[in-house]
Amino acid sequence: MEQSTADHQGMNETKRGCAKVSINDFFAKYSFSPQIILTEDLRLEGRPEWLRWLPYRVIFLLKRSALLTFLRDRVAAIVNRDEDIPTLLLKNKIDLEHDPNIQDVYATLLEMRDYCAERNIRLIVASIPPVNLFWFPKDSVAYIKHFQSFCESNNLEFIDLSKGFWDVKDTDRLYMYPWDGHLSPEGHVIAAGQLAPVLVKHLKKNGSN
Repeated sequence: MEQSTADHQGMNETKRGCAKVSINDFFAKYSFSPQIILTEDLRLEGRPEWLRWLPYRVIFLLKRSALLTFLRDRVAAIVNRDEDIPTLLLKNKIDLEHDPNIQDVYATLLEMRDYCAERNIRLIVASIPPVNLFWFPKDSVAYIKHFQSFCESNNLEFIDLSKGFWDVKDTDRLYMYPWDGHLSPEGHVIAAGQLAPVLVKHLKKNGSN
């Protein structure tokens, strides 16, 4: 139990550190401080437990093949029997107030918020919905509202991109589904249409053209 807790804390610190390193690398590469940083809601560990021994760089190479990505997802569904964290979230089977994975994500966002605030940068969090969110009744999944409530109570601007997606009859076409869970070109257009007004509003407020 002690070892498990230590491992979890180590993973937590690594994840938070990566968020800061990414921002630092961005500043160092482009030599300027942006007015706004838009981040996707920090995803939980997406790999099934039986695959976590495999380095991410290998997974990225494999993901170039749509067929391998498709087979990976199907095998994961069989092995996990719908008990992976993303599925449990959609089924409202995770204690959002106390689950350590959820709390780690929230803690990381707070550290990112403070890091950006010290540099007078506005941090905006966008929630990109998974393709299978739309296989459940609208407003039946609790985690998005919980996430939004957390952001609003901690001075983090939150954009729920699922709102625009619900207006599309066939939401599956907004993704590279079934080969991949990433957005399709049409999905990117729907997302951009919701993000652009928010970014323009802040840029105008800051006096940018």
